[in-house]
Amino acid sequence: MQLPARTFSDPNVEYFHTVKDRGSPPPDCYFLEQVHQNRIHQVGKHSNIQSYGQQQGDGLTTQTANITIGVKSADCVPILCFEKSTRTVAALHSGWRSTVAGIFAHFVQHHTPQQIEVWLGPAICGNCFLVREDVFHLLRSRAQEGGFLDKFTQEAVTTYLPGQWGIDLRHFIFLEMTEVHQLSPSQIQQSTLCTYHDHTKLPSYRRDGHTRKLLWSCIRYQQRQL
Repeated sequence: MQLPARTFSDPNVEYFHTVKDRGSPPPDCYFLEQVHQNRIHQVGKHSNIQSYGQQQGDGLTTQTANITIGVKSADCVPILCFEKSTRTVAALHSGWRSTVAGIFAHFVQHHTPQQIEVWLGPAICGNCFLVREDVFHLLRSRAQEGGFLDKFTQEAVTTYLPGQWGIDLRHFIFLEMTEVHQLSPSQIQQSTLCTYHDHTKLPSYRRDGHTRKLLWSCIRYQQRQL
């Protein structure tokens, strides 16, 4: 899948997206049983890759070079992060539930915001992600708590229909990163791909229901051998 030429400032950071069956993760990639919450697991040098698939959570992080971590999605926003000062990489799965639960906040509280670079991967766009009143008010409340309610309603709410709102979840996450955690917009890059629209390449739960295929989004810090 085509990616920006330069997302992360360190050329040793490698990341990729691939579409595979839900039971066939990329080789040698750590992943979790995702539950749409905010728990993040640390992967270390001696971690057992086989055990992670049975553990529940929606984020992985590691400071160990040459370890690949990833998340799977089919409309939710995959967030790939690199913290420059510690050479930490992270993969976060941020659907609306994990967004409301503050999964990125759980990651950033252990790091220096000014040192973090972010890639927001392919996800459902605001015109396709229609939510009902309960979800809208949960996101609205989080925006209000974060002090970006006006920007939320002006920039992230894309559609108003009777009893439904179109939400650009990727932009909501961008606003939380910049308004709450003080990341500069230059620290964040975003895919423009919509999983719902791109029916030929990308899986979408909203479009297809329980899909056999998933989008796997992976990242690692590749230590070069001299």
